[in-house]
Amino acid sequence: MADLFAEDLFAEGLFAEGLFEADGETPPPTPTPEEPTNAGGTIVGGTFSRGKWRRLQDAKKAQAEAEDQARRLKAKGRKALQEAAGKAQEAISAADKAEADAEVNRAVERMTEALEAAQSATVLAQVLHEANLIEIRAQAVMQAIRQQMAEAAREAEMKALLAKMAQDEQDEEEAVVSLLLM
Repeated sequence: MADLFAEDLFAEGLFAEGLFEADGETPPPTPTPEEPTNAGGTIVGGTFSRGKWRRLQDAKKAQAEAEDQARRLKAKGRKALQEAAGKAQEAISAADKAEADAEVNRAVERMTEALEAAQSATVLAQVLHEANLIEIRAQAVMQAIRQQMAEAAREAEMKALLAKMAQDEQDEEEAVVSLLLM
């Protein structure tokens, strides 16, 4: 009802003609010397009853209450937006932290894999080193065996040669004895 009355006041031109501003904060204009300076003043174009005055005051009060409510709602909305922005920032921070943690975990996994590969390479290098040492020892043993075999072969050759020489000498002696006996 107050809204309808306020619309009537605006439509009739009470505020449009500059007597009062719509926000209710601007005071009425100061009287000019031609106008009477009494406290009641005069209303041009008719009477201004107490009922109309109360309705005008009720409309102003309703408008002020609506503005206050709008400010409170705006403040609540701003607060809700700030809370939502805070929660969104927290979610973004949590997501960033989770992503950073995941990246750290991936880096740790890569480092672990690299360490395991290095350990495997170290073990392989040790095995190869030991195999090379075994091969060197085996070659030394083989060389020693070859030398022993060569010495044994030389000894056998020498024995065979000495045996042949002894046999030849014996054969010669037998031939000389047989010639002498004959």
